[in-house]
Amino acid sequence: MTTIGSGAFLGCSSLASVTIPDSVTEIGSEAFLGCSSLASITIPDSVTTIGEGAFSECSSLASITIPGGVTAIWEETFCECENLSSVTIPDSVTEIGREAFYGCISLASVTIPKGVTKIGFAAFYDCTGLASVTIQEGVTEIEDAAFNNCRNLTSIIIPASVARIEGDPQILNPVRSSDTDEDSLYTLYPYDSYGSFGGCNDLTITAPAGSFALIYARLHKIKYIEI
Repeated sequence: MTTIGSGAFLGCSSLASVTIPDSVTEIGSEAFLGCSSLASITIPDSVTTIGEGAFSECSSLASITIPGGVTAIWEETFCECENLSSVTIPDSVTEIGREAFYGCISLASVTIPKGVTKIGFAAFYDCTGLASVTIQEGVTEIEDAAFNNCRNLTSIIIPASVARIEGDPQILNPVRSSDTDEDSLYTLYPYDSYGSFGGCNDLTITAPAGSFALIYARLHKIKYIEI
């Protein structure tokens, strides 16, 4: 067996534990969606693809280690895993998709590794227990509503590589140049959106001097630490 098919265990609400054999390379879309009693799953290093919504609504799942061969966390992969408090994302992941961790209310901290270039729309939306986020150098884009309604988020480290923070009525498309003047680093567009950090009222952004993230913080009166 090399693939766990789409919807293979969908809605198996009494399933409590799963060990996936080393022969498996792909977990299909919604494979374990709604397995509300699933508290433990072992994913072998052989797995390179985890489909959209694969573990969505697995409300008893407390921790997950994503194998080092997986290159993307797709749409709603861990959406509404309400008990998920620990997730390990490997450097092999290049994209965190739309609503990937939406509603993971027990997730307290997360490190976005250097391999990731984009944090998708509402990726961590409504992660109300999330207190700290570290984004490593390499991420270039934070999409609309990525951390919206993370009410307990007090600390986020954003590297100089981030050149686009979407979902803001004033800043949308930054324009990089050799000029250090702030006006050269962004363009203004009318834009109706949720905001990348909407509802994060106690947030402090830590970012390098001259970075887009620091300019973003200054313009929107978000507390910041310049490094």
